[in-house]
Amino acid sequence: MMLESAIGLREAFTLLQDIDPQFDNLSDEEWIEAQKIAEVLKPFYDITTLFSGTAYPTANLYFSGVWRIQMKIKEVAFVFHSENQDQVCCMAKRMKVKFDKYWTSYNVILSFVVILDPRFKLQFVEYCYGKFFGSDGEKLANDILDKLKAFLQEYLKSSNEISASSSQRSVRSSSKIPSSDFADFGKFQSKLCGPSIKESDLQSYLDEEKLDHKKYEDLGILEYWKANEGKYPEVAMMARDILSIPITTVASESSFSIGGRILDKYRSTLLPDNVEALLCTHDWLCGTPG
Repeated sequence: MMLESAIGLREAFTLLQDIDPQFDNLSDEEWIEAQKIAEVLKPFYDITTLFSGTAYPTANLYFSGVWRIQMKIKEVAFVFHSENQDQVCCMAKRMKVKFDKYWTSYNVILSFVVILDPRFKLQFVEYCYGKFFGSDGEKLANDILDKLKAFLQEYLKSSNEISASSSQRSVRSSSKIPSSDFADFGKFQSKLCGPSIKESDLQSYLDEEKLDHKKYEDLGILEYWKANEGKYPEVAMMARDILSIPITTVASESSFSIGGRILDKYRSTLLPDNVEALLCTHDWLCGTPG
């Protein structure tokens, strides 16, 4: 934000240098470098703001955000290198090593979640992997699909019953991240999804035409699965649990912060059940419309 503000005031700084010879302004090359660094940092700022928001986003928003970070790191590590931006390039390469280390741990669950978003489904996973891995993208997306089918089968075996209604509180989640990075997704034709014989709720859901991601930008994903529970009972049961997974530490850190205000030096011997009741009641009161 400071870089963007400074870049917007570049002309004013230039005039100030003409008025005050003691003012040390940036050179033209330094201004260009500042502009490039600001462009690199912008996606990180947008996604950090989304992930750490007070209205905690549902898990379906994370895949596209993490993918944008992955693409930006790749771009900086290789494209900027050809422009002699050695310092930024080295930084991006170190980031890529650490990103790849953690990506292998959570890329599957993030892919599951975005597949359960009716605006994107498996096509988006195939599209993103194709953009990053080229011809291997289709195979990787197919592997994710196989894992999702196996996960659903194990999930159904371990479940005693399919709930007839959801008690999940509906949360309207809207991604404010610019969609220009995947602007051509609407024209993308999947090789893995298409008409087929209905094998399961999951296959029926995948074969159904996806919703327009621009028209339904503010779709409440939990509301969608609550409304379509009767249509896809097996998948809806799995979706409720997967979509409720918190992927950031913001919620847990907030709980510790609230706990510190409840347990003070004057009230430090409350039973755990009473502390939980106070936290839960406070959450209900804050979540109730005025």
